[in-house]
Amino acid sequence: MSVTSLRSLRARRRATDDLLSCSLEQKDLRDGWDSIINWKLIEWGLRPDRFDDDEIIPPTPAALDEAFYEARLRRDEASMPLPDWVVPSGDGGIAFRWGNPGDVLRSLEFTDSGEVWFEEIEQCGTPKRYRVK
Repeated sequence: MSVTSLRSLRARRRATDDLLSCSLEQKDLRDGWDSIINWKLIEWGLRPDRFDDDEIIPPTPAALDEAFYEARLRRDEASMPLPDWVVPSGDGGIAFRWGNPGDVLRSLEFTDSGEVWFEEIEQCGTPKRYRVK
């Protein structure tokens, strides 16, 4: 085999490895969003009584609908990293949160009425909040 053939073969192998690596990352991302949908959002919709002991208002159907829509969209587009936290807000809403509270904290909040808000808080900074929907 010639040097040129070996180089060509190595280049194709690297391209294939890169494609497989990217493909695995997308699968992990998709699986993560599926886990959020199946083990958090669906569970909260089916069992709102699980929040009775915590003295918080469970996520409303409007909040769940918007969170489902966003999670499915992010899963299908593979366009956003998985949130670090998915939590009920306590007032009937849901929050997807990313980041480190000591640095920058970003949040996508789904209110009890179905509104969607994006919030960004930098360390010692003024929170920025924008209505998305």
